[in-house]
Amino acid sequence: MSLFIQFSSDSFSRLRNVAVYGMGIIFTKTPIELIAENNILNWLEILSKSIIHPFENAEDDILYHIEHAKDNAIAALGKLLQTYGSIYPHQLN
Repeated sequence: MSLFIQFSSDSFSRLRNVAVYGMGIIFTKTPIELIAENNILNWLEILSKSIIHPFENAEDDILYHIEHAKDNAIAALGKLLQTYGSIYPHQLN
């Protein structure tokens, strides 16, 4: 997971897009029993930063529409909440 996290904030948007896609796969494949509660807020912050990170140049904006480049990050966020949402509220206490 640390490799995906590292690249989720990369300035190269195509690499960032693939990294958050991988995070989403990990979220769906890792049993809830193996996840520490403190990781969830960290992952939420990482995905939020990935979503708001801009393209590195105008050419990418044309080739990879903003909506397309952020699809994987938003999907990973949904998978995170869907898979681990039952332990997320405990994090707020």
